[in-house]
Amino acid sequence: HATLAGLGGAALLAAWPELVGADTAAHSEPVGIEEGVLTVQCDSTAWATQLRIMRAEILTTILRRYPEAEVAAIRFIG
Repeated sequence: HATLAGLGGAALLAAWPELVGADTAAHSEPVGIEEGVLTVQCDSTAWATQLRIMRAEILTTILRRYPEAEVAAIRFIG
């Protein structure tokens, strides 16, 4: 499993609360980027579902602010 190695991944992990809000970040954590897919571990399936609803918005923000992270998709696991 790929980690958040590299400049983009590390910056993205540090900025996660900024990207999704402190409340959401308390229940979710980016765990890796593999072949352009960012995997986010969530506290529960309910949080994973909540984040799926926000997926497009989160992805747009990541692409705009962290193009070097090369994230093409996000996978939320509960």
